[in-house]
Amino acid sequence: MRHLGPPQLPNPKGKARKSIIARSRRVARDYVALLESGILDDFAYFAARDWYVLALQGIKAKHGDWRLMCGLMAATSPQTDVRMNVILANEARRSHELDMMDQWRPFLPCHEANVHRAIAFEPLSGQKVENFRLALLGQQAIVIDTWMLRAAGFCKTLGEHPTRHEIRICYEAVKLVSKSLGLKVQEVQALVWTIYRNTNWIARRAVGTGALEA
Repeated sequence: MRHLGPPQLPNPKGKARKSIIARSRRVARDYVALLESGILDDFAYFAARDWYVLALQGIKAKHGDWRLMCGLMAATSPQTDVRMNVILANEARRSHELDMMDQWRPFLPCHEANVHRAIAFEPLSGQKVENFRLALLGQQAIVIDTWMLRAAGFCKTLGEHPTRHEIRICYEAVKLVSKSLGLKVQEVQALVWTIYRNTNWIARRAVGTGALEA
């Protein structure tokens, strides 16, 4: 199965391409170091690795319209943590089923356009959001979000936005780790995301800086 990549990412040539390849190899080493750190016990490691499989199983068990729910989960994921993401996706589904979307919009304004796309079973806008939808559906799509970028050494400052090249570097790094360790790309992403986010959250709480954004 091919790895689904965001079409708006650059495909540089010459020196720029060589630079991205070199930097993606460095990031891949950082990702592998996280995966081999031993921070997660065996149970937590496998639970993180299989996050997308388990999420899809849970969605299918609770919803006959599971493809719609995968789309709504992705559409309502920006600027939310996992718990709130599930709540908003379920509320959006209820609003749609009750034909109340014009009066009741139980999601953030930035979600609205993609919620309507999800209801219409259309591709979502934004490479991270659309790839999240595809990964939830069981496809080998790579989701590069803030935590994946921070694990690569990018976007360390709150509110800092990544460049398209930085996203491409992380995307290529996940593919390198996938090939090296024999894991699916979504398994690599889920592991890196879980390990880095959890250890970063613990470190921040230890110094009294409070909760982090999702």
